[in-house]
Amino acid sequence: MSWNAGARTKLEVMVLRDTGTITTGDGKDYQAFPWQLGEIVAAYMMLRTLGTTSGLTSIMLNKTFEDGTAAADILSSVLSIAYDASDKFTRLDMGDVSDKQLRRGDELRLDVDAIPGGSDSAGLHVHVLVRVQASNP
Repeated sequence: MSWNAGARTKLEVMVLRDTGTITTGDGKDYQAFPWQLGEIVAAYMMLRTLGTTSGLTSIMLNKTFEDGTAAADILSSVLSIAYDASDKFTRLDMGDVSDKQLRRGDELRLDVDAIPGGSDSAGLHVHVLVRVQASNP
C-alpha cells in the first residue's frame, strides 16, 4: 500500500504480524525491503486481544543487511502495550528509530521480547511506515 506525497517521495507500509496467541522469541515474522532506498518514519503496534494478567507485550524490530551483515535492533526502545491498556494501539516516532535507512534486500524481523503473565495476548500487527524515493519500483 502506498500514498504519493508529491513527485519526489512516497510513503509505503511494511506489515509484520503474528496472528495467533503471542509467544516470546525472535523471528516471529520477516519482511524484505523491495525498494532501492528508504527511511523509516514511524512504527505502529496493535493487539487484537490484550493479555489478562499483569505485564506488557513488548516487541523489537531487527534489521539484517542485504550484504549478510549481522542483524541489529533498529528501535532505541521496545514498543509495548500493557495488559490493562485502554488502547490496543501504540506508535513509535521517527526519533526512536536508531537505524532508519533501508536498502533493497534488507530484511526487517519481528521479535517478541515480553508477554503478559497470562500468555493470552493475540493478534499482533506491526506497521512500519517508510519514506521512499518516488522513482523506486
